[in-house]
This record gives sequence, structure tokens and C-alpha cells, in this order.
Amino acid sequence: MAHYDTSPGSTVRRRPVLMAVAGAIGGLGLAMLLIHFARIALGTNAPLVVIVIGAAFGVALAYTLPAQPPRSSRRAEHAERTRT
Repeated sequence: MAHYDTSPGSTVRRRPVLMAVAGAIGGLGLAMLLIHFARIALGTNAPLVVIVIGAAFGVALAYTLPAQPPRSSRRAEHAERTRT
């Protein structure tokens, strides 16, 4: 794994909104499975709770997983790998 500068002046990319949407979609899928297998009822708030927990899990992952380097450094690394 490449190491990149994460000092206060540098920029790293984190995507909490994208991960929240991905978590909500995962939560929706899980809620549909739980409804299908009769583990939660459809007319209650339980499916919504599962979706919100999925979105919160996605945001938590966005801030705990390693950040992506800026695009320019990824291009430089790729150019360096293909040059040799």
C-alpha cells in the first residue's frame, strides 16, 4: 500500500455522503430480507430503523477506513508503475 502525506496542509478524500447512501441502500436490502423472512413487520418503524442504522454504519466506515489519496498522487503513482 502506498503511503501519502496526511499532514494538516494536505488534502485527503473521504466520502461520508456516498458511504451514507451506500449504507442506506444496504440497510434497505437488509430490511427487505428481514421482512421477507418474517423477522420484522412491514407496518412498523423497524424497517426504517434498519435503514437508518445502515446509513450510520456507512458514515462510521467513511471516517474509520483509510482515506483515499488525492487524485494527482494516484496518477503519479500509476505513471511511475507503468514507466518501469
